[in-house]
Amino acid sequence: MSEPAPPDHAAKGAPRARRFYSQVEVAPLPDAGGYKLLLDGKPLRTPEGAIFRAPDADLATICADEWRAQGAVIIRETLILTHLLFAAHDDPAGLAIWAQAEWARFAASDLICYWPEGDPRLVARCDAHWQPILLWAEDILGTKINRATGLRFAAQDPEFLTALGRILSAQRPLTQGAMGKLAGLFGSALLALAVARGRLPAAEAFRLSRLDEDYQAEIWGEDFEAAARVAALKAEVLVFAPVLTALNAA
Repeated sequence: MSEPAPPDHAAKGAPRARRFYSQVEVAPLPDAGGYKLLLDGKPLRTPEGAIFRAPDADLATICADEWRAQGAVIIRETLILTHLLFAAHDDPAGLAIWAQAEWARFAASDLICYWPEGDPRLVARCDAHWQPILLWAEDILGTKINRATGLRFAAQDPEFLTALGRILSAQRPLTQGAMGKLAGLFGSALLALAVARGRLPAAEAFRLSRLDEDYQAEIWGEDFEAAARVAALKAEVLVFAPVLTALNAA
């Protein structure tokens, strides 16, 4: 019987694969280091056929829980950390290129560089929560960060973009991938950097990325469907953040 391979490289929109395993276990990889997943005793493999490897037990456990949570049909979009680790193994250069593009995109139009206008209470929240992160980032980057109010565009100086890009490119591809994912989820490379450097917990960074939305919900009430989407985004943030914790501790 062949060893299980995940339904990762199926075309988008193709029928989902049925669950083909009952038990999921985490086991060490003595030779390569790290941990593998066993599906009914057989090692999980990446789309390119390599044995799946997580760099530490905590990340392996998160991936194992993703596979345990599958129902009768495997929903690949819920294998969030698993797919990041697949990419880091099978195509590290491609993952790094994607992460650097994502990082640059959000650095150039970072959420926390755009202050609201017109409502002093919301502006006060941004002053209290965003401004300390901007000052911290200016200190570690050694460059000025421009900010704007309302719909005006805050063009960033090349020195800022270069310094922020240099921090990302110095990381290994898996770290770059996690930082790029967080930048997209926050709409902010600076908040992702704050999580990566331990300046903010991931849950707090997510909260800061939603100051405007949460303020509007306080005024107008929370929409049930919107709340469900926010919960899903926060759960995704909390999946990627441990990658940074694990790798920074290594």
